[in-house]
Amino acid sequence: MPITANHIRTTITTYLDQHPEDKRKIDIVQGLLDDGDDLTSRKSLPGHVTAGAILVGRDGRVLHILHNATDKWLLPGGHIEPCDDTLLQAAGRELAEETGGSTLPPVTLVSEGEVLVAEATPEVLPPSAVR
Repeated sequence: MPITANHIRTTITTYLDQHPEDKRKIDIVQGLLDDGDDLTSRKSLPGHVTAGAILVGRDGRVLHILHNATDKWLLPGGHIEPCDDTLLQAAGRELAEETGGSTLPPVTLVSEGEVLVAEATPEVLPPSAVR
């Protein structure tokens, strides 16, 4: 089932429970949801939801991808797709797509406060993605 407005609202509420000081920054997103905008569509303006991932190696290095359109190094991420059931799944799909993999192997997700840690082996990334 595609990501719903309710899933986005729940994610925002969970975030704001931990970071109430950020409410003003997120008000525009909540306003767009209240107006009925489809924030999962890349065509939705003035904004839409995207998903991204932060991959940190055991040595502390953070994976960045050279974005072709902007010529900037960015964290892996991108637009929501109809096949995505959750924002976390969308982030994992984007990570796999942008590193040259078709899927990520099964991982165990452990909640550590705000961070979901995926315990995975180095085989997650193809050799061409590691520098």
